[in-house]
Amino acid sequence: MLTFTKQSVMRLAAAAFAATAVVTAAAPASAATGPAGTVNFYADAWFTTQIAAYDAATLGAGCHALPSVAHAEWNDTNVAIEVYATADCTGHALYFPANDIHSFIRFDARSFRIA
Repeated sequence: MLTFTKQSVMRLAAAAFAATAVVTAAAPASAATGPAGTVNFYADAWFTTQIAAYDAATLGAGCHALPSVAHAEWNDTNVAIEVYATADCTGHALYFPANDIHSFIRFDARSFRIA
């Protein structure tokens, strides 16, 4: 006959809770996207916190400052973009082709323009 002490029950409960937390943390979150034809930016590299969506048809050739720092882009358009660490599209840029999904953990994007 099996007997359980209060201590063994507590250990078992703690292990079950820890396993549930690991499984929940590992589950991918669904990413929200903008409608087709938009350039979408996310605060995190996992596409969970969308900060902006821009309609490519109305962007024009100018520089567009992002409302906050981005670490991922979902370019659901037929145009390439350049993403900058400055708010005025100057300096080093990351180039992303049309129809691209990319994260950039070590780059703080603050603006972009159509390439």
